[in-house]
Amino acid sequence: MSNFSIRELPNACLVMSDGKFFLGYQIGIKGEVVGEACFSTAMTGYQEAITDPSYTEQILFFTCPHMGNTGVNNDDKEKDIVGVKGIVLCNFVHLGSNQRANDNFDKWLCENKIVGIYGLDVRAITRYLASKGCNVSCIIASYPYGIKSLNSNFFKSKKGDNDSLQYIRSLHSKLCNQKMKSNTDLAKNVVCNEPFSWENGHWSVSAMHRNNLRVAVIDFGVKLSILRFLYSLGCNVKVFPYTVNINEISSYKPNGILLSNGPGDPMQTFIDCKDLLMSFLYSNIPLFGICFGHQLLALALGAKTHKMDHGHRSITHPVFDVINNCTYITTQNHGFVVDKTTLDTEEIQITHTSLIDGSIEGIKSIKNKAFSVQYHPECAPGPSDSIYLFNDFVHMMKKDIHYC
Repeated sequence: MSNFSIRELPNACLVMSDGKFFLGYQIGIKGEVVGEACFSTAMTGYQEAITDPSYTEQILFFTCPHMGNTGVNNDDKEKDIVGVKGIVLCNFVHLGSNQRANDNFDKWLCENKIVGIYGLDVRAITRYLASKGCNVSCIIASYPYGIKSLNSNFFKSKKGDNDSLQYIRSLHSKLCNQKMKSNTDLAKNVVCNEPFSWENGHWSVSAMHRNNLRVAVIDFGVKLSILRFLYSLGCNVKVFPYTVNINEISSYKPNGILLSNGPGDPMQTFIDCKDLLMSFLYSNIPLFGICFGHQLLALALGAKTHKMDHGHRSITHPVFDVINNCTYITTQNHGFVVDKTTLDTEEIQITHTSLIDGSIEGIKSIKNKAFSVQYHPECAPGPSDSIYLFNDFVHMMKKDIHYC
């Protein structure tokens, strides 16, 4: 059930950096937000996606025709801090229906101070975004008086000085004057301030199934589902910000290190944590990197990364396992990728590749006990094909009970 009438004038607009604009209707709070445009073709998991720290500073386009069908709940969030700047929807269901829901979608967006627009043909816009490549910036804004229908080429026309036209022109001017944060260390905005132990996951295990393995999770914007999986496998989990001193992590005496997912340019973050990552490699403690952590591990092993045309963001990406000669369907959310041409084959072995574009989806160190994947084995949302990687990590730690 939609919550707007087609007879109403649009009261929100989406303006692209090239001047293309779309009129729609406000959802969430009123306001203006600027961010990098990215799209997800996932048909489910909107709450997990919006709370995923990897989307920090981005405006997320959902191609799913309807959003809000299942409402929202307290268990499906991936971070308490919402990093998404705004959302773009085709339509949303005003009254969600699900036994786990405890709130409706629009109210939740307002509580989390998210600006959104709906009533657009997002699939057509996605084709436009895909044709433009990376670094497409856009702005979402609400307009209290209602926006009249306008010709999409009005930027080139000298005619028409009505209020709606001038308003959209002013938005485009703001967008052109604002610099995008594509080469910025965004991880620092979403990491924890102090180390903390994770013991309150709703995926709990009985005391008899707990083990003595200690996992130090290095936080670059970690999703809560990663912590839940580790905890559900019986591990003692402690989260550290990547700015922490190595001695503080060493005093925890971890059996394994996990490099988490996160937002932004990995090279910018690597500058600040290079010494920390190199210490992990030299200690030869089992190390597991996920998404952003995968890129950081590659950088630590001497490779380089670069920005993709429009990234991988969905829950149906096929990945080929080179070692086991099989295919997995994976959840992905990344705009940067490891550059194949920079790999040192004496240091790095490719373990997984994308069946869409051939990009690197997994590596392992030849000389160290470290491996990583570009996708999200914790799913949330998405298929659970790759949760075996958490078991592999635990098995690696059990085989090598090693302390700092």
